[in-house]
Amino acid sequence: MMFIRKGSLTDKEALFNLYLDVSKNPNGIARAPEEIDILFIDDVFNNIIKKEGLLFLGEERKTEKVIAAIHAHKYGIGIFDHVLTHLTILIHPDYQQQGLGTELFQRFLSEIEKHRPDVKRVELESRASNKKALRIYQKLGFKHEGILHQKTRNIDGSFEDSYVFAWENKNFLY
Repeated sequence: MMFIRKGSLTDKEALFNLYLDVSKNPNGIARAPEEIDILFIDDVFNNIIKKEGLLFLGEERKTEKVIAAIHAHKYGIGIFDHVLTHLTILIHPDYQQQGLGTELFQRFLSEIEKHRPDVKRVELESRASNKKALRIYQKLGFKHEGILHQKTRNIDGSFEDSYVFAWENKNFLY
């Protein structure tokens, strides 16, 4: 159903559209639709390029429409040069609950194990209330490392904790 490939600069518009579609769910990604613009997408690509990141896209096989994405990048600070951070995963609302996120994550982590010996850890943050995602992260080998108390402000004005997770590359070399 989904073909996974590395993303490139030619995918800016497709990633922009995916972000817009996913951001319409207030319990989805951290950004609201009004926070998604071409400058934000440029920033995503600049971080991936300048900070040695990774971007994978999932395309619907029949239409070649981008329906999923995962990306992360380094901090750009020497003491954290072994870390990929700001991991973001996007699954188009019409394609959620089909295992595509797990498939995309597995490909992303496999790429790191096979081709990124410079990466020791991959970090992500999630709302404490996102129980399904939390289970998936742990199933994929991410370890719960901490709680950022009351960090996330929900659309209704309430606050909730953010959980910090990390995955370690068993093939890290430097």
